[in-house]
Amino acid sequence: MERRYWLKSVGSSDDQQADDWPDSAPQELTEVHFPDKGKPSVRPGDYLVYYASGQQRIIGIVEVNTLPSEDSGDARWPWRCEVRPHLVIRRIHRSPSLDVMSGPERNFRQSVSQQSQIEITDEQYLRGRAALEQAFDSHAKDICSTWPWFQTNLT
Repeated sequence: MERRYWLKSVGSSDDQQADDWPDSAPQELTEVHFPDKGKPSVRPGDYLVYYASGQQRIIGIVEVNTLPSEDSGDARWPWRCEVRPHLVIRRIHRSPSLDVMSGPERNFRQSVSQQSQIEITDEQYLRGRAALEQAFDSHAKDICSTWPWFQTNLT
């Protein structure tokens, strides 16, 4: 099965992520929630490029570990998956703009306004990963996984 890549919002325009999101919302590093719009299409092994929707910044890459299950207990976000963090910028103000993922084929600022997740191409994923690598600062305790199948130019 081939890995797929997704742009996945965390937070919302009416409930924005705090700048210190891994500290104030640590659950985002172990599970991700999806809205009540039917079962999400993500599957184990897929990579999610997290973006803070209210701030329009990409903030990390996580890997899906489990199939979506409708058991989160949250009426607005009933679907959830367990995830493993691979590359995380700990402060949103240091994170790259969502615009770095846009290209002539797609403007992500327009695409993401009403969707929780969007499947993206390998090239779009690599643009996002490169921008996150450039923003990465080990002294700021950003996270870079040593998971052997996660490829990055940082290790």
